[in-house]
Amino acid sequence: KRIFFYSILVLVFLLVDSCSEEQIRIYEITTTSSPEQGGSVTPEKGSYQSGEDIMVTATPADGYEFKNWDGDLTGTIRTAIIRINSDMSIIAIFEMLDADNDGVSDALDQCPNFTNCNPN
Repeated sequence: KRIFFYSILVLVFLLVDSCSEEQIRIYEITTTSSPEQGGSVTPEKGSYQSGEDIMVTATPADGYEFKNWDGDLTGTIRTAIIRINSDMSIIAIFEMLDADNDGVSDALDQCPNFTNCNPN
């Protein structure tokens, strides 16, 4: 009888102990740039524990500027801190520079700093 009683007691203790521990979950984060040549995002991908905070940064390539985040992150600030609570897909949106806002990227603009001109 005593062995049975102690066996049951040990089983109950193990069950209560295992239920009281927080289960650690691991989630996958992937990041991409759009367009791909527009810049880069760090980290590119990774596995993180639930509740962990990570910093995500968008870095534009030459001739591009960061516009906004898309996917599982929103906003217009290049660096963001996110708390991991699920698998996430994050997209950094970049656009070509257009300093004079004439609709023609600086790389192709024959009339920089003017909205209307005839370069010929």
